[in-house]
Amino acid sequence: GGGGGYSHGGGSAGDVLILCVFVLVVVILCVMGYYCLKDQCQRQAKEHLHDLRTKRQAMVPVNALGLGPTTWTGHFVEDDGKKEPTSYSLMFDAVGRFNGMTTDEDGNAPLDGILSWAKNPGLGAIAWEERQAGWTVEVCGTISVASNNGAMACLEIVASYYSSTGVYGSMNLISPPVLLQILEAPDPVPKVPIAVAVPDPVPQVPIATAVPTSLQASPTLPGSVAPATQHVELQTMGGHCATSY
Repeated sequence: GGGGGYSHGGGSAGDVLILCVFVLVVVILCVMGYYCLKDQCQRQAKEHLHDLRTKRQAMVPVNALGLGPTTWTGHFVEDDGKKEPTSYSLMFDAVGRFNGMTTDEDGNAPLDGILSWAKNPGLGAIAWEERQAGWTVEVCGTISVASNNGAMACLEIVASYYSSTGVYGSMNLISPPVLLQILEAPDPVPKVPIAVAVPDPVPQVPIATAVPTSLQASPTLPGSVAPATQHVELQTMGGHCATSY
């Protein structure tokens, strides 16, 4: 009986050992799978980061609405669902390039970007790069009028971002009312061209190619002398043109 009890106790210890080894293997596989998945996500995020950078560098700057200094508040949502507040200060130039500063949980970071927003489209494109101490963030999205009262409008930016560390997410920003200016606005009354005669700098004398019939001399009768000839002959003879003829 004692031998049987000893044998049963050894079997229980072996089962426990096998179970512990199995649990350890599962945990190791889970950890490895987690890090492999995380590494794959980071590689994909870096690829997206490169794509966004290429897209930003290829954008043509357009600032047809005349945006200048603006401030923005909103939030960003990371890939894990965490939502954080953020704020931006952007200074647009007349061409469509801008720079500024962002403030969030990571502190302050300078940025540079491009705006491409023409007069008529409801949506414009906007993209920028944020430079943190040890990483960069590429942001790309759309800009539009969220609400307006005449020329004063609140603007909205909806964008996605990717970090060089592999973190990615989305953001939504709203501006306080800003004044929109339409550049190169058409004239309210169309202009009608008026033809104005400009005199030639040097007057040109027309050269007659044919003498009108009314100005032609009368045919000379036989034996008669043309007036000009009479005048010459009288002068030769010493006569007086006005009285002697």
